[in-house]
Amino acid sequence: MKALLRSLSGFILVVMLVTFTLWRNESMPDLSGVNNALKDAMGQVSDLGDLISGEQTPPKGEDDPQDSTPGEPYVAFDPVTGVSEELEAALLAAVTAHEEELDLSEFAAPTENFKTAMTQFFFTHPELFYVATSYRISSKQGSNVVSKVSFEYLYTAGEIPAMKQTYEQALQQIVAGVPTDGTDFDKVLYLHDYFVQNYAYDYAGFRAEQQGETGVAIRDTYNFFTQKKGVCQAYMLALIATANEVGIECLPVISDGMNHAWNLIKLDGEWYHIDVTWDDAGGEQSAVFPSYISYSYFLLSGEALYNSGRTHEWEAMQLADSKIYDDAMWREASTPMLKHGGNYYCMLYVRSSLGSGGYSAVCGGSSPTTVAVLKELGGIFWQPPGAVGTQYVGCFASIVVYDGNLIFNSADGFYTFDPSSKMVRMIYDLSLTLGNDQIF
Repeated sequence: MKALLRSLSGFILVVMLVTFTLWRNESMPDLSGVNNALKDAMGQVSDLGDLISGEQTPPKGEDDPQDSTPGEPYVAFDPVTGVSEELEAALLAAVTAHEEELDLSEFAAPTENFKTAMTQFFFTHPELFYVATSYRISSKQGSNVVSKVSFEYLYTAGEIPAMKQTYEQALQQIVAGVPTDGTDFDKVLYLHDYFVQNYAYDYAGFRAEQQGETGVAIRDTYNFFTQKKGVCQAYMLALIATANEVGIECLPVISDGMNHAWNLIKLDGEWYHIDVTWDDAGGEQSAVFPSYISYSYFLLSGEALYNSGRTHEWEAMQLADSKIYDDAMWREASTPMLKHGGNYYCMLYVRSSLGSGGYSAVCGGSSPTTVAVLKELGGIFWQPPGAVGTQYVGCFASIVVYDGNLIFNSADGFYTFDPSSKMVRMIYDLSLTLGNDQIF
C-alpha cells in the first residue's frame, strides 16, 4: 500500500510540475480551446500545423530557447566602455585603406580591454562588412599590452569598391521610406517594421553551422541587404546602419551567455532595447502569415526585457531605464501599426479580464503612449482549418489607409472605420467567395 501511495504521489507531482511548466510558458489552452501559445511573446511559428498544435520553434536568436524566467530581481547591468575616439579613428583609417596591420604601441591597450574594444568597433561600424571580425594581436614578450593588430579581409581590394556601392544603394533604398517629417518614434517604427516584413532569419545557415560548417550563416550587412536574410548579428548591424543614417543613435547589445545580439536605440534622450530578430515573427514558413508582426521586443526598458523571461544578461554601452513604452497597448498587436492624421492605429485581440475569451478591437491614440481601444468588434475571429468551435487567440487583421479612409479586415470581409464617429461599415463581404478559407 505504501508503495502504491508513493507511486500515486509521484504521478500527481509530475502532473503538477508539467502543468506549472506549461502555464509558465503560456502553452496551456484556455477554456474555449484557444491555444495561448499563439500569443507567445515571440510569435514564432514554423508552419501552420505547429501553430494549430501549439508547438513553437526556438526564438529567432541563437540563444537557448529553454531559458526560464529569471528568479532574481532585475539589477541594472554595468555598461561596457566603447572604443576611444583615437583608437577608433586609427582602426577606421587602417581598414579603409585595406592595410594588413596597424601599430598600436602609442595606445598602450591591455589585451583584454582591446578585445572588448574590437568587438564594439566591429559592431558599431556595419559599413565594414568586408573586414573579418577575426584578427590577430601581438604583444612584446612579458607584456600584456597590445603592440600590433593584423586584419583579415573577406574580399580583395579590387572587389570592395563595387560592393560598397551596392551596400550604399541598398541602405539608401531602405531609408528612403522613413517619414522625414515624423518623430523619432515614427522613424524607428518604420525601420523595425521594414525589416520584420521584408527580411527573414537565416535558418539554413544557422543550422549548417550547428552541424559543423563555418562561415555559412549571414552576419554582415552587405549579404543581409542583398540576400534579405541573416542571423541576429545581421539584424543588429542593419538597424545600426539605417538608424544612424536617419540621425538616430543606435548601439549593439551583446549576450555571450545567450549567443545573441540586439540593439539599444535612443529616442527623445532615453535609451530603449529593441530586438528586431525576435520580433520578426514569420517563422520559417513566413508565407503562412506574411503580414504577421510582433512588438514584444520593441522599445523595452532593461527591467522589462529582463522580466520577459527570454533575456537574462547582456553587455551594452548604455542603460535603458525609461519604462514609458513598457505597458503600451500596441505591444500586443499581431499586425503593423500605422500613423494617420497625427494619430496611431492598430488592431488587437483584447483578452477578457474575466478569464477566457475577449474581443477584437480597433485601437488608436494621439501618441504611442495613449493608444487605447476605440471600438470593440464582435465576431471577428480566426479558426484553425477543420477545427470546429476553436478560435485563434489573436487578431490577424491589418489596418491601412486607402483613399483617405481607415480600412481593416475581418476573417471574411473588409470594413471602413471612422475615428470621429467610431462607426464601422462593411464594404466587402467575402464570406461566400472565400468558402472555408479566411483572410489572415
